[in-house]
Amino acid sequence: MASYMVIGGCSHTAGAEIDGTMDSEYNRSKSFANRFAEKLGYIPINLAIPGATNTHIARTVTSYFDEHKDLVNNKANDFAVMVNWTECCRLEAPVPFEFDGDTNTSASWALIREKYVRVNPGYRGHSVRERPFTDLMQRFMVENETFCQIYSLNLVLQLQWFCKANNYRYFMSSAGYLHTPEYKEWTSRLIRQVDTKHFYEFRDNYNYAFYEKFKDKGMDSPLAQYGHYGEEAHRLHAEDLYNYFKKANV
Repeated sequence: MASYMVIGGCSHTAGAEIDGTMDSEYNRSKSFANRFAEKLGYIPINLAIPGATNTHIARTVTSYFDEHKDLVNNKANDFAVMVNWTECCRLEAPVPFEFDGDTNTSASWALIREKYVRVNPGYRGHSVRERPFTDLMQRFMVENETFCQIYSLNLVLQLQWFCKANNYRYFMSSAGYLHTPEYKEWTSRLIRQVDTKHFYEFRDNYNYAFYEKFKDKGMDSPLAQYGHYGEEAHRLHAEDLYNYFKKANV
């Protein structure tokens, strides 16, 4: 019997820039996600992509199960899911052309050549033809963080119920914050539905998200250009996730 953990996330989950590159097998092997899976005895299937939005993360995880049915339905295999959500203020725009960014990846499997533009704050896109979509979506994100938080929380619930419906052991955490108190008037009903037993420090999501947790603590990779952390931060975070997981008896 083989035990696999399907992992979704963004650059932090992929261990970006641990070795100075955005994506490599070494980075993934030292990432907190792979370390966590291996501590639990799972073979990691790390699907994380630098720049991923929460919609991309959710679509990638569910699509993996849909497109690998022979492996998934083999009763000799056991599957678990780990989802590491990114910051809420990232969105995707459907476009009439394939993604213009770097499509090289060491991910176990990935959805890259799609007709979506991944829009992150402060980055104008990979090409001139992306910019009209990027500029529009960035303005929307800045003016509508309430929507971004609601949208991300609905994606959390989507994957929560996907895992429960299919009897997959699962665990979630955040690389960037998903919700903050000032928007609770609109988000509180969604927050109450999240199974916090399966989500690392969900109630204090801002302070325990991977990026925020190690910010200004001297944990940056010495080789990083884009604010990613080094091996020690990943090792410590994997330990914290593992201890939370075992204590919660997930």
